[in-house]
Amino acid sequence: MELTLQARVELGKSVKFLRAKGFLPAVVYGAKQPATSVAVEARAFESTYYRAGKSTLVELSLPEEKKVHALIHDIQRDPVTDRIIHADFYVVDMSKVIRTSVPLTFSGTAPAEKENLGILVKNLTKLEIEALPDALPQSLTVSVEKLSKVGDHVLVSDIGVPQDVKVLGKADEIVATITPLRSEAELESLKEEVHEEVEKVETVKKEKPLEEGEEAPATEGVAPAAEKAKEKAEK
Repeated sequence: MELTLQARVELGKSVKFLRAKGFLPAVVYGAKQPATSVAVEARAFESTYYRAGKSTLVELSLPEEKKVHALIHDIQRDPVTDRIIHADFYVVDMSKVIRTSVPLTFSGTAPAEKENLGILVKNLTKLEIEALPDALPQSLTVSVEKLSKVGDHVLVSDIGVPQDVKVLGKADEIVATITPLRSEAELESLKEEVHEEVEKVETVKKEKPLEEGEEAPATEGVAPAAEKAKEKAEK
């Protein structure tokens, strides 16, 4: 997979004009590569990111007509539209082992779930690994076809990995397991608990109206997160 990067002079708030032209502001840095502000065609990047994720090498054509191998190290999304608004490329040294996370792909159908004996719960969705850049797998496959009863599970040690890839997770950590189905009584009990909590919140709001000039408290985590995302996007 290849991407062509262009030199970028738009910084700060002016990157909105760059995005309006269909380009994505980005930064490339890493092995023997000073941090450089660049731009990449948005559609081409999104297509590449969909296929490569953060664990597959991408060949970058830099503005100075030099080609390097890099990983898509990070992306930033608009908190409202969820569109990608910025990207970081990390140039790798092909001769040195690197550490990264790769997604887990679950294959097959668990017999226990198919026969309605239990529910398949996925405890892990990615694993941290070490490997040379050109040996990085795009994903690791987890088969659940042997999970036939409640309590059956797949461990990290059960996942097949290439010989030149080292998994850093604990070998006895559970990746996926079959848990018992909830009874109708348990489900009804959960609904009642949620209903009671909602009533308590509504009662508190009615009993303690806002005084004149007092502002309503922001939902914890939402406002700060949005502000941080906005500040990061503007840089």
